[in-house]
Amino acid sequence: MPEMLHHFVGHGIGTVFHSQPLIFHHWYCYTSLRASCALLASLNLLALMVKEEVDSTLAEYMINMKQSCGKDTQHNESSIDGIRIREARSESFIVRDYQGEYYLYYMYNNK
Repeated sequence: MPEMLHHFVGHGIGTVFHSQPLIFHHWYCYTSLRASCALLASLNLLALMVKEEVDSTLAEYMINMKQSCGKDTQHNESSIDGIRIREARSESFIVRDYQGEYYLYYMYNNK
């Protein structure tokens, strides 16, 4: 009798849940994929915000501190149509300040 009960319970569980794993698997993969994409998008946005903040801070530091870029750094200041433009230029990058908006340009050497 215990063998029969075991067989019946096992068969019943197998029948009830036989079609469920496939549905559950697809739901789990879909949910996991959505969660992963959301997490990746959040991390990407955070990385962009951090990079922008770091670039802006570096640019401000470079422009305000003449020695921060090294000996070969050139600093220029000009005005076009009343807009003050400050620039720091080195071998590897250029920083331009348009009235507090910093733009950091990286230059790659293809030697």
